[in-house]
Amino acid sequence: MIHATNLARAQGKEAVAAGTLAMFTKMFRGGVAVGLSAVKRTPGSAKTVTQPVGRVLLEVLRDRADDVLRFAHDLRIPPTNNQAERDLRPAKT
Repeated sequence: MIHATNLARAQGKEAVAAGTLAMFTKMFRGGVAVGLSAVKRTPGSAKTVTQPVGRVLLEVLRDRADDVLRFAHDLRIPPTNNQAERDLRPAKT
């Protein structure tokens, strides 16, 4: 999806093609669903029970998919925060 947005940006387009965006969104949601089915939730209170590794991340990806994929809908938004992190670090001299 990042590659598709980079291509659209490089070609001066305003958005990723609707079919491409739909395909990648479906793949994203399907991947999250498969992950959730494979990593079962441990029953109990969130204060007392630690969930299996990756379960909470998968739940966040499911519940906030629109936020995670925002870069694909608005090409002005970068797909990663790498540049922001670089801007915060002092330059080595």
